[in-house]
Amino acid sequence: MREKDCSDIDIFKEIKYKNHTLYCGEGSYGGDGFIIIRNENNEIVWIMFHDRINPIENLEIVGDRIIGTNNCNEKYEFTITGLALGFDESGLVGPDHP
Repeated sequence: MREKDCSDIDIFKEIKYKNHTLYCGEGSYGGDGFIIIRNENNEIVWIMFHDRINPIENLEIVGDRIIGTNNCNEKYEFTITGLALGFDESGLVGPDHP
């Protein structure tokens, strides 16, 4: 892997949900944003990283949805499906996903 293919991250927020921990923040460049979910063994079970959504500064869980809000107040929502904290990407909404 080339170094330019990597990104450092800064975590802005961490929340607990059941046996999982969710993190959000920014990558090395201005447009990078991410959400990471780790299980109780600290293993990454899901990650969303995009280089054009801007830093995700806030996370919240509302009902069966994880909502990440970036520094432009744009919201990205993911549906939680079941107790295993699964996701249905068809539920993705945001500026590029009406």
